[in-house]
Amino acid sequence: MNAYKEVTIYFGLTDEKDISLADILTCIPLGERREWALLHMEALGHPEDLDVLKFQSEAEIHGIVYGWDALQQMQDRFAQVIEMMVVGGERVSHLRKAMPFEEILEAAEYVVELVDGGFWVVHTRNEQVVNNICGRFPRVEVVEI
Repeated sequence: MNAYKEVTIYFGLTDEKDISLADILTCIPLGERREWALLHMEALGHPEDLDVLKFQSEAEIHGIVYGWDALQQMQDRFAQVIEMMVVGGERVSHLRKAMPFEEILEAAEYVVELVDGGFWVVHTRNEQVVNNICGRFPRVEVVEI
């Protein structure tokens, strides 16, 4: 079995545009055939959105399952996303953020995290996804774990 790769995608320099979850998802072939769940979110809502804290709590406690199309648009709902963890795989709806990270890695084909609003980390064994990310984004670091 292939080892996991930890792919870090940096962005945020003055001459770079932000990278969204949707941008990263374009690097995952056949993502629509996987189950996806949001396990963690820290975000700021738009002024009229009073349910951001409830949404964040729901993701943390129960996870929120998304279809492929809704997942690609989910980040647009918020004024700013600071942190996020999304998992994808054959069956991931049972995963929770409170679980040991090693268990999440074993169960998910993809773990996609936005860290402190400044960079993305993608964990996967899928070499094609790693290559797609490296070919799409200018500042990428890959580590085998």
